[in-house]
Amino acid sequence: MKIISIKSLNINSLKGITEINFAELTKDSALFSITGPTGSGKSTILDIISCALYGRTARLKNPNDLMSRHSGEAYCEVEFEIRGKTYRSSWTQKRARNKYDGAFQTAKMELIDLEEDKILPLKSREVPKKIEELSGLDFGRFTQSMLLAQGGFDAFLKADEKERSALLEKITGTQIYADISIAIFEKHRGFQQEMDSDQKILESIELLDKTVVKQKQKQLSENIAKKRETDGELKKLTLSLNWLQRLSELRKDSKRYEEEFKEVAKLKEESRNSFLKLALANRALNVFATFSSYTQLQKSVSVDKTTAMKLTGELTLLDEDIKNKDKEYSVIKKEFEKDSVEFEAQNQKLKEAREIQTQEKEAKINLSKEEKLLKGKQENLTQITNSLNSIVKDHNDIQKEADTKKSYLLANAKDEKLLSVIGMIEQNIREYKKEKESLTNNQGKLEASGSTFLTQETNYNLKKEEVDKLSSIFKEKEFVYTQLEQNSLNDFKIEEGSKKSLEDTQTLIRALESYTKIAKNRDKELEEHHKYSDLVNSLMETKSVSQQYINEIKKHIDTLREKQEKEQLLKKYEEDRNNLVDGEACLLCGSTEHPFVNSLNEVHIDKTKQMIANQVKELEDKEKALKELELRFGIAQTKKETSILEIQKLDKEIKTLKNLFKQYSFEPTSDSEIELGEKEEVLTKKLDIVKQNRIQKDELLKQRDSAGKQLQVQEKSLEQIKSVLEKLSSEKEQLILAVKSNEVKIKEYLKSLELDLEKFDLKLDLEKLDIQYKELVSRKELYIEMTEALKVLDIELNKCSVIKKESETRATLLAKEIELIEANIKELVLNLAKLSSKRIEILNVADLDVHEKEITTKYKMAQEREQLCKTALNELKVKSAERLANKKSLEIEIAEDEKKLDILRAELEELYKQNDFKDAEELQNAMLDKNEREELSTLCKTIEDRYKQTQTLKAETIKKLQEHEKEPLSDKPIEQLEVLQALLGQKADALAESIGSDKKELELNQENSDKHKERIASLEKKKESFRVWVKLNELVGSADGTKFKKFAQGITLDQLINLANQHLNILSSRYTLARTQDKLLELEIIDAYQGNVVRPVSTLSGGESFIVSLALALGLSELASQKIAIDSLFLDEGFGTLDEDSLETALNALNLLQSGGKMVGVISHVEALKERIPLQIKVVPNGDGTSFVEI
Repeated sequence: MKIISIKSLNINSLKGITEINFAELTKDSALFSITGPTGSGKSTILDIISCALYGRTARLKNPNDLMSRHSGEAYCEVEFEIRGKTYRSSWTQKRARNKYDGAFQTAKMELIDLEEDKILPLKSREVPKKIEELSGLDFGRFTQSMLLAQGGFDAFLKADEKERSALLEKITGTQIYADISIAIFEKHRGFQQEMDSDQKILESIELLDKTVVKQKQKQLSENIAKKRETDGELKKLTLSLNWLQRLSELRKDSKRYEEEFKEVAKLKEESRNSFLKLALANRALNVFATFSSYTQLQKSVSVDKTTAMKLTGELTLLDEDIKNKDKEYSVIKKEFEKDSVEFEAQNQKLKEAREIQTQEKEAKINLSKEEKLLKGKQENLTQITNSLNSIVKDHNDIQKEADTKKSYLLANAKDEKLLSVIGMIEQNIREYKKEKESLTNNQGKLEASGSTFLTQETNYNLKKEEVDKLSSIFKEKEFVYTQLEQNSLNDFKIEEGSKKSLEDTQTLIRALESYTKIAKNRDKELEEHHKYSDLVNSLMETKSVSQQYINEIKKHIDTLREKQEKEQLLKKYEEDRNNLVDGEACLLCGSTEHPFVNSLNEVHIDKTKQMIANQVKELEDKEKALKELELRFGIAQTKKETSILEIQKLDKEIKTLKNLFKQYSFEPTSDSEIELGEKEEVLTKKLDIVKQNRIQKDELLKQRDSAGKQLQVQEKSLEQIKSVLEKLSSEKEQLILAVKSNEVKIKEYLKSLELDLEKFDLKLDLEKLDIQYKELVSRKELYIEMTEALKVLDIELNKCSVIKKESETRATLLAKEIELIEANIKELVLNLAKLSSKRIEILNVADLDVHEKEITTKYKMAQEREQLCKTALNELKVKSAERLANKKSLEIEIAEDEKKLDILRAELEELYKQNDFKDAEELQNAMLDKNEREELSTLCKTIEDRYKQTQTLKAETIKKLQEHEKEPLSDKPIEQLEVLQALLGQKADALAESIGSDKKELELNQENSDKHKERIASLEKKKESFRVWVKLNELVGSADGTKFKKFAQGITLDQLINLANQHLNILSSRYTLARTQDKLLELEIIDAYQGNVVRPVSTLSGGESFIVSLALALGLSELASQKIAIDSLFLDEGFGTLDEDSLETALNALNLLQSGGKMVGVISHVEALKERIPLQIKVVPNGDGTSFVEI
């Protein structure tokens, strides 16, 4: 990837348009520098490149901050080449309405293929991704491979192991390995905690003993059978109790409805007259509607005839009024027409007079304006004349003052050089003082550094002995652990095989035990099945015989009850016949003669009743015995069916176990149980040995890790002391060089100051140096003040001359304008007099508005008089027409009503005949008013409805009673049955509660048992998975992630060192980078000029450090870019601390680099660097916070 050119608008201090064509610039030399004072905007050029490509920069979090202050828009643009193709990428930002204080809009990015000259169809957020796809560089890799911060690699080179690890992570992104290490550690810890939790849960599950479970199941079966029997008894008892309660209710209802019917029948007889009266009123109601219409129509015809006669009189009077009003209107109309003609003539004159009056007003206004304008022009002329006199006086005064200033500047022309030199003098004085102070500080530090170095050297020797002892202990533990690890390589496979064999063996042992137990249980169940089959057959025969006998008893009881009912009926009839009285009607036949009263029949009811009681008692005894028999039969039948189900279940279990044996190729024998037990014992011992080996290995691993941690702590402490020693040694060398540098620079600054002061007639005096500087500053400021004052006076002189000429011109023009205005005023006065005379000739009145009002009022009065008369005439004509129409309408209506009267009269006579009325008088007597008729109707309807309802209820109740008595269910008292029901209910509730409790307890135990099995299986699976994480945790897992991260960083560092050495071999054949063998991230330098001696990188001088750091930077550039060539490099600063020799070395290295085909840009403010790199891009400040680029 190669940067060809850049272009920007309003980016940071580079305000306005900035363009740099690197391809044109680097035709002859690929090495160039970007120079300028600190803060001028050198690094902004790199910001333009990264923002145009990726929409962000390394220095700023928000790219909108790149826009220059007081700007409404900004953009960055870069042209670049990848694999022979050229592209242009741009980033654009605007504020609302292009105003500097407007809100930021959404930034836009664009990518153009310059070869095809087309914009790629990408959204703004897709442009950086496309560039990453083309170049293979994301933003991080781009900044690491093309925009190199030199100071960062110098820090990487000289950092200790911990700092280098952090920098390496930041540069190469090895944090992922730390994350993996932490994740493995956390996963291992999570697995351990999860298994511990599962073990505790497993221990907390409580299971019932198998004997207790069997007892519970047996008790549950017995209680279910009892509950079923109790529910049957309770159901029958409830039916009997309901039958008795219903019988009692029906008897009460029958008696109540009989009494109510007698009462209603009596009330109906008493209200007979009311029923007759209501019937007569209803017949009258049939005639009343027609009768009422006939009467009303008669009255209406009479009223209409009277109204028609009245309308005839009114029409005669209206005709006379219309004739009189018509004559009056003709007179008034002629007068109004005459007034209208006169009004129009006066209006025309008034209109002409008003037009002339308007012209007069306009003439007066124009005259007033011209007079005011004349007065203003005259006043202006006076002011201009006065002002001109004052300006001439000021001009003379300014000329004298300007001559004085020029004389001073000629006399002190030497001070003009101070304007360009004073800044350099000030800087030299400041640098002189700074170097002198630095010299004092460096000399003090050099003395302190020597004593500290001796102390740290002693500590280093003591610590090294301690580290050597710990290292030997760690190696011994490591050797023993390695031997044990090799010996136990096959333990995992052995353990897996043994575990599987043990599980299979234990499964077969459990299956064999179950098989033996199930076979015994099946034989036992088969015996029980035969036993209960015989019992069921025997009970069935007995039950059939008992049922036949009970049926015969029931038939006999039914016969006796029929006989009893007949006897009771006969007895009632005999009692009624005994109560008959001659002459009174019989209730059954209605006869008044009773010939058989004395011949009564004897009825033996008590005997029949006793026979029924004996039969019922015998029936109850037999039914009770049958119930007990049915209960025994049900129990036997249930046990028979249960035994069949149990046998089927056991057969299925036996089949399942045989399939299991077949699966394991096992044939049960009498010795199978002993053989399986011995095999289980052998496998268990084998697993115990493997487990003991693992425990021993884990314990040894802990001891090794503990020794390793102690060794790491002590090595770290030793490294820190060593690092301090190296740092102190390096500091000492640096301080010696710094002291020499300070002394050289002080001499240079003093020589420069002496030469500068001689130019202004001053001799250098170090004691009075500040006073001499202040004197020069005062002379410079006075010279500037005089120069600025002279410029101001020249400007004021020019202004005075211009104003003088302008004032003279204005005065001449005003005089001419005044003459023209006076002529216009005379002409306007003459025109005004002519217009007044013409208006008086047309209409000679004092006030036109008053005259207009008078003639308008006169015309409106005549108009209103004519309109009123016309309206009155029209009203009379309308009124006459209305009366005539009403009269005709009434005459037609009277004729139609008389026809209707004849029809209604005939209908009414017919209705009289139909409803048995002689005439209207009889009809009116039969009529009732509405309220009386409604009350009478309601009373009769209520009595009739109640009569029918009571009669129906009585009949239905008797029928229900008879039907209910046909099917008797019990003859015991209700109270006794209710007590039995309560007792049986309590018994059923107690059984239900016991059954529910037992079921719940057994279900809970089964759930716990299933959970227990699942937990055991789950725990075993987790233990299998856990072994993998244990091994991973041993290898790379750690709480802080350092174990795996440092391993990965070591590999990455090896790659980086290899790439850096390839560049270092080109830059300088003297040095080779290497990684310390016993330290994971420590760097060493191999010096070929000193017999390939290995020494720490901290001993390198400034120039040597630069070369090695540059090689590292270039190595990382290759490591980051990987798939694409990087043909453009930008080095940002890093040269400020180099002395003359180191700077020379650095420049030689850069020349070698650019000769390899790379375009190299160096950003720096070091003066020597500017001089030695002739090709320069200068960033020059404007003095107002902005800068511009100069090539």
